[in-house]
Amino acid sequence: INLDKALQLINLSIIKDPDNIAFQDTLGWVYYKKNDFKKAISIFNAIEIKLHKIKDMHSYDDVYYHIGMIYEKLDNIKKAINYYEKGKVINPKNSEIKERLKALNIK
Repeated sequence: INLDKALQLINLSIIKDPDNIAFQDTLGWVYYKKNDFKKAISIFNAIEIKLHKIKDMHSYDDVYYHIGMIYEKLDNIKKAINYYEKGKVINPKNSEIKERLKALNIK
């Protein structure tokens, strides 16, 4: 609820563990919640580069969901769907991704 405090805490966490993708995801999501989509997408683009180097992607479907949400806010539905689909490949049971695709009339 207090996004400024969340931002402060997540930045402290990243200082302690700069390679932690979950921390970086949270940072990007805080910027999304603050409606700073430019900063959020910048963070998620950096995360995506790191994800290409990871073999076991099983827990990163939410990253693609978050990127999709940003692109939806930016009215780039085609890109949003692309990212939702990437997340769906990783975890076909992700209910948030399924919900967004359904809302966009994509099965």
